[in-house]
Amino acid sequence: MSTIKYKTKYDSSIKPHEVIKETEKQITYKHYYTDIDGSECVKEERENKISNWHHWHDNFNDAKHFLLNRAYEKIAKFEKEIKKAKDDINIITDLKDVPNG
Repeated sequence: MSTIKYKTKYDSSIKPHEVIKETEKQITYKHYYTDIDGSECVKEERENKISNWHHWHDNFNDAKHFLLNRAYEKIAKFEKEIKKAKDDINIITDLKDVPNG
């Protein structure tokens, strides 16, 4: 009997997959795709549960929560960068020419 797990990707998508085998660090699942000749195909794929490009989750809500947290973290990071840039603008604006000696 197979189970459904949810894969989140870097593009903020969530996709359910039928999992065939699972270990602590890897997952094997059925990958459905359309071949070049238009026929529907399925193959087993194995990958790490966590990578720079994707994460696997036990249910949809966990997957959604993960993506939301990642988006909030991005916002916080960019807000810090914006604040730093505004501080730099203020420092640069206040610079005065200092003649040599």
